[in-house]
Amino acid sequence: MLSKGLEKKQAILETYKELRITIFLTSFTTAIGFFSLTISSMKAFRDFGLEAGIGVLISFIVTISFVPSVLHFMKVKSFFKKQKSSIIGWTKLLNNIFKIVINYPNLIVAIVIFAFIVSIIGILRIDNNNYILSNFTNNTPIKNDFLYFEKHLSGVRTFELAINVKDGDSLTNINVLEDINSLHLFLEKDSNYRLVQSPVSIYKTINQVYNAGSKASYRLPLSQKLINDYKKMALKINKKLYHLFIDSTGTKGRITARMMDIGTDNLKLLRENTRIWINNNISTKNIEFHNTGAMYLTDKSNDYLIWNMLLSLALAFFVVSVIMFLLFKDIKMVIISLIPNILPLFIVSSIIGFTGIIFNGSIAIIFTIGFVIAVDDTIHLLSKFKIEINKGNNVKRAIEIALQETGKAIIITTVILFFGFIVLLHSELKGVFYQGLLIAIMLLVALIGDLFLLPVLLIRFNRKTNQG
Repeated sequence: MLSKGLEKKQAILETYKELRITIFLTSFTTAIGFFSLTISSMKAFRDFGLEAGIGVLISFIVTISFVPSVLHFMKVKSFFKKQKSSIIGWTKLLNNIFKIVINYPNLIVAIVIFAFIVSIIGILRIDNNNYILSNFTNNTPIKNDFLYFEKHLSGVRTFELAINVKDGDSLTNINVLEDINSLHLFLEKDSNYRLVQSPVSIYKTINQVYNAGSKASYRLPLSQKLINDYKKMALKINKKLYHLFIDSTGTKGRITARMMDIGTDNLKLLRENTRIWINNNISTKNIEFHNTGAMYLTDKSNDYLIWNMLLSLALAFFVVSVIMFLLFKDIKMVIISLIPNILPLFIVSSIIGFTGIIFNGSIAIIFTIGFVIAVDDTIHLLSKFKIEINKGNNVKRAIEIALQETGKAIIITTVILFFGFIVLLHSELKGVFYQGLLIAIMLLVALIGDLFLLPVLLIRFNRKTNQG
């Protein structure tokens, strides 16, 4: 506004009038995007979404109230002195971008279509077979500790089955214990399970002790009387240890084992095979077995988290679409605004697929974060485009002015955000490392989409108003 010859006070007022709606929309969509994370099943992500959303709204309030006051006290001459040297360079750059848009629209569309096709191929290769160790870089000390456990201490994963008996039965019933023993032996024969422990382990150990420690006597006692006697003995020796496998009511127990970090896909297959074996071989119908344990809950939480993040992204898409429709009252503009912001999601997804990055909850969150940040530039450019159209400019002229007056701000903010996320590459946690890298890539792709693809779409969807 100052470059148009307005006085400082009038320039601030005109800038405020022109940008207040745009700033509100960009802040509101970003805040809503972060607030959508509060539907996550993980408290850390819920807190992050809530706090980030509130932070964005506070930033909006500060921007519209404090920044104009600061600008009021700035010296116009010193401001121009610092800015004048770069104006020519920025004008030339943005003019060249506009020329590329006007002269090569078909090439731009072809490149985008090709990118979408390649991205779909990459998306089909996405791997969600999660490993505990996949979250750590090779030079992380904690990864070496995990590898030591993998090699020398039977694995870092635990396998647990909860046992529940019904109809007034008891885990100390010899028939029930024989069925549990069958399952225990089945797990021991499978090389994936190590150090298998269950309620029968207690009785086998005591039986071996009472038979001079012979290997042949490490078996389940043959009578209910011995079972009852050994139970009393076990409770006297170590009541706490006994209740690790059988609760005080005698109706609930558990089976535990150690496992290598074989990936969640293989774990799901093993659990399914175990379930099939139980259904085919356990004769006592009033025994129930359920997967449980910290590792099982972690795997389930990761699956839920992925769906939560995708649901958050869908919610963010919906909110942005509604805002765009309310702003432009035209479904075409909704489509135009979303396409440049869908492109980076596809490209980053393909990078995940082609590079073999494990798709888990910490990776899924980048799509919501990246989208709600990247869409701000689209809103900024479209808002300026709408203002110029309302002034009577044709589509091409409106795009040219919008690029000249918002292009610099869009590029600078994206570059700042890019390096802000690149800092995360120093993290020893792969999840954080990939979050920084992939969001940074997403923002750059979104910037390219806004500068080149968005103007092409505006021209093609507004052919009738293209003249004048």
